[in-house]
Amino acid sequence: MDTSVKTVHYLGSKVRMLSPIKRYIDELTHGNGRICDLFCGSGVVSEYLLQQYDVLAVDIQKCTVKHVCRDCQKILIIKGL
Repeated sequence: MDTSVKTVHYLGSKVRMLSPIKRYIDELTHGNGRICDLFCGSGVVSEYLLQQYDVLAVDIQKCTVKHVCRDCQKILIIKGL
């Protein structure tokens, strides 16, 4: 697991599931393409997937989107309400 990934820990955090998530995505996409991270939350999955994919991160909560925008400049963000 990449230890440089910054996270905000909260109920539902996916930090421990990053490798399996990427493995499933790799199987579905054959290792290339674009990823849409719906309900991106802290952005930890989006940031992790940036190693190999273009990422579109979406979340309705402004506070999580601000966190993702600050930490992941390469991710296209759709801001919440």
